[in-house]
Amino acid sequence: MSSAVTTQAAELLNYVNGGWRRSSATEFADVSNPATAELLARTPLSTSADVDATVQARRCISGLAPHSSRRARPIPVQAEEPA
Repeated sequence: MSSAVTTQAAELLNYVNGGWRRSSATEFADVSNPATAELLARTPLSTSADVDATVQARRCISGLAPHSSRRARPIPVQAEEPA
């Protein structure tokens, strides 16, 4: 007699604005233990809408208006050794 073992893998959430949120993705990638091939979880292949929502939440936190960017900072000049 053989018995099939069914493992229900957890679907991972996205961490956005201090909280865990379900993705609107309909496609997932399996995350497995490379040593045992055991299925550990399923991660969403997040959509552009998920990314846009995350960016918008970050802009609200940092006070940036949509489509604004931080001023470019100059690259520090490395000091040369005295001759």
